[in-house]
Amino acid sequence: MTQAIGVILIFVNVICAFSVFAQIRLTYHRKNDVGVSWVPYTMGLTNALVGLVYSFLISDPPFIVANLAWASVNGIMVLLLLIYRHAAKPTTGVETE
Repeated sequence: MTQAIGVILIFVNVICAFSVFAQIRLTYHRKNDVGVSWVPYTMGLTNALVGLVYSFLISDPPFIVANLAWASVNGIMVLLLLIYRHAAKPTTGVETE
């Protein structure tokens, strides 16, 4: 039963990884100011650290893999935000003629 839950968690983490990457891609193409804010960095780093610590506290291998996958995804999110913040431009209001 525990291994089945671990496999489900791994599947959910893979889906979350795709959603995180899709959100970062959309953010980059919209050129909004998410890369300038400190909030995504804080969220990504805290999630990655909590996942890493939690994975070491649990001795069941499927849970360790699931939590390490989640920590890796959040770490990659922070890395991509660091890369994209230079290319992100603040959104501007509608210009009138």
